[in-house]
Amino acid sequence: MPKEDEQNKERSKITLRIGEIQVELEGTNDNIKKLMDKELVYFAKGLEETAKQVPPSTETAPKAIAIGQETPPKTLEAAPKEKAIPPTPSGKPSILQAAPAKKPGFFSRGKKTEKTDKKRNSWKILTATLIIICIVVSAGLVGAIAIYSPMVNNLDTQVAEKDFDIAALNAQIAELNAQIAALQTNLARNASYIDNLEEGIDILNSQIQSYLNIVYMNASEYLPVDDVSQNASTYTVLFEGTLKYTGYVAVSAESTSNTTYIQLLYSSYGVNYDHNVTVATSGIAYFPVLIGEVEIRLGNTDTYAGDFINATVIARYTY
Repeated sequence: MPKEDEQNKERSKITLRIGEIQVELEGTNDNIKKLMDKELVYFAKGLEETAKQVPPSTETAPKAIAIGQETPPKTLEAAPKEKAIPPTPSGKPSILQAAPAKKPGFFSRGKKTEKTDKKRNSWKILTATLIIICIVVSAGLVGAIAIYSPMVNNLDTQVAEKDFDIAALNAQIAELNAQIAALQTNLARNASYIDNLEEGIDILNSQIQSYLNIVYMNASEYLPVDDVSQNASTYTVLFEGTLKYTGYVAVSAESTSNTTYIQLLYSSYGVNYDHNVTVATSGIAYFPVLIGEVEIRLGNTDTYAGDFINATVIARYTY
């Protein structure tokens, strides 16, 4: 019995690792045995819940717990509210929670090595993936070149043929343009010729109309005659010239003598014509005429030599 009492009084230290949480138990054998029962389980669960609530990016250093010391009130506030650690019964050593400033160097070096290895492995995987992708893309490019190269050559041949056809068509276009220019020149020449013909047609139509007027005696003109001043028992030649068409001549006169007459003479186609018409102080005389030389006179038969006769004459030739 004395040996067991001495063993119970001796203090021991036990280190436990649960996941990423490291727990150190320090106290007598009885206290450690009691904590190894349900209280340790509750305590471990509480630590796990506390670890879940800590953000992933934040690394929390494990806390060392010493057995045999009283737990300060602050450790109860740091525990999660959902599952609180049961209080330590009286007579048992209290659990003290101390947060070390840094993790042991051994564990921190191990984690850095693991991270470095993970980064290296990820870079190796990424490099291998890129190499595989490059190989696949290169194979695809080689296949595409093998497939499309004949097509490109065929297209180049077609383009050369089309260029040759285009050159031939351009030559034809140039020739046709030259023909069009020649035709346009001929067209302009013909248009001028047509204008001349149309002008000639207008002249001929005018001549035809004039001939029709002559046929139907619808044409007329005034013969050039002057006013007359003469003595008694004399005559004055009013007009002497050639008439081109058969028709008649109308001579109107206004005179100061009531013995004034108009006389017309011509010889044409075997016809000798000599006729006079007395118009007195005012009148009109009509004479038929043929083509040829015609003479028109105005005279009077007054016997008094001292009379001086004045007359105004108009001669109109209708044919």
